[in-house]
Amino acid sequence: MHFPHSRNSYIFTLMFARLLSLTLLIFLYSGLFAQEKFTIVKDLRAEWMTFQDGAYKPLGELPFTGLNTIYFGLEPHAFAGNFLRIESDKPYFLFVNGRVTGEYEGEVLLNIDSLSQKVNASSFWIALHQNKINERDLNSEVILMQAPLRREAENASRPYSHFRDFVVVSGLVIILLFLLALRLNPKLAADYFSISR
Repeated sequence: MHFPHSRNSYIFTLMFARLLSLTLLIFLYSGLFAQEKFTIVKDLRAEWMTFQDGAYKPLGELPFTGLNTIYFGLEPHAFAGNFLRIESDKPYFLFVNGRVTGEYEGEVLLNIDSLSQKVNASSFWIALHQNKINERDLNSEVILMQAPLRREAENASRPYSHFRDFVVVSGLVIILLFLLALRLNPKLAADYFSISR
C-alpha cells in the first residue's frame, strides 16, 4: 500500500535534518573564530584629564558634560610592542604632543613603537578633540594584539562580546530543533543520526 503523505513527510524530515546539521556546523565553525583578536593591557579612561584655569585636572574632579577635548599621558617604553586603540562612533581629532595625526571615525590602532619613532619623545601627551565628548562612546585603551594561534593566559580578562551570547542562544535553538525532529518522526531521526548507517 502506498501512502503519498508519509513519503512527503519522510522527504521533509530528511531535508530538515540535513539543513539542521549544516546549520550546526556553521555555528560551530563561526564560534571558533569569534574570539577577540586582542587583550586589553590598560584602559586609559582613568587617566583622562582636562585643561582648565591654566592646569590639567583629572576628570574625576569635574563634571564631564560639555567637554570637547580630553588629555592623557602615555609612556611608550612601558607599553613597548603594544597598540593604542581609540574608538568612537563620532568623528574625532587625535593629537600627539601637540601635533595633529588626523581626523578619525570608528576605531584606530596606532603601534606605540612606530609612534615613538615618529614623535621621537620619551613620553606622549595625547589629546582627543571631539564635539561634545560622550564618555560612554569614546574608548582609549592600550592593547596587545594576539598572534593567530596564541592562547590567552588563564587569568587574562577579555572584553565583553555580544557574539558569545548569540552563539549560546543559537546553540539552544539548534538543540530545540533536534528535539523537535525527534518528536515529529523518531524512527526517521534515529535512522538519520545512526552512526552505523
